[in-house]
Amino acid sequence: LKGGFLLGLESANAKMNRNGKELLLKNRILDVSEIIFNIDSVTKDEVMRVIENIFCIDKMCVSLVGNYESSSIKNIL
Repeated sequence: LKGGFLLGLESANAKMNRNGKELLLKNRILDVSEIIFNIDSVTKDEVMRVIENIFCIDKMCVSLVGNYESSSIKNIL
């Protein structure tokens, strides 16, 4: 994540786009070191909490199109 973020800032155009988004969304430009610090601050427990909220088994649905009898998805159902 950090590598992709930093590589994405190599061009002047990418830097200006990032600065513009920061100003529009946060009304200030976050320093690159601040963003890296924020990325490093994320814990495994925080990631797991988000995963549990997004991928809640009780709220998941399956949608099929076509003949599922011949599909490998049959084993799941």
